[in-house]
Amino acid sequence: MDPIMKALYMGLGALSVTKEKADEIIADLVKRGEMSETEGTQLVDRLLKGAERQQKEVEEKVAATVRKVLSDTGLPTRQDFQSLARRLDGIEKAMGRARNGKRGAKA
Repeated sequence: MDPIMKALYMGLGALSVTKEKADEIIADLVKRGEMSETEGTQLVDRLLKGAERQQKEVEEKVAATVRKVLSDTGLPTRQDFQSLARRLDGIEKAMGRARNGKRGAKA
């Protein structure tokens, strides 16, 4: 990674970079003659793509960690609750059919 990219990642923070802030920094570098507009545009694109990739990686790692913690602690997940709700719905429907059947038999 070239020094300008390193400086931009450090200065902007790869996860909190915004296009506007990156454009400001690049415009300043172009103004000072340290890079062309084309190089600046390419650099902004690379920087934003890198930030998006890093953000996705962090989100995936956090999600995996949360899943592991939930699993290790034995706490139920959303899927567990949804599965239980589906089972309960099935039981309630079956009980309703059984009740209706008994009532019909008495009449």
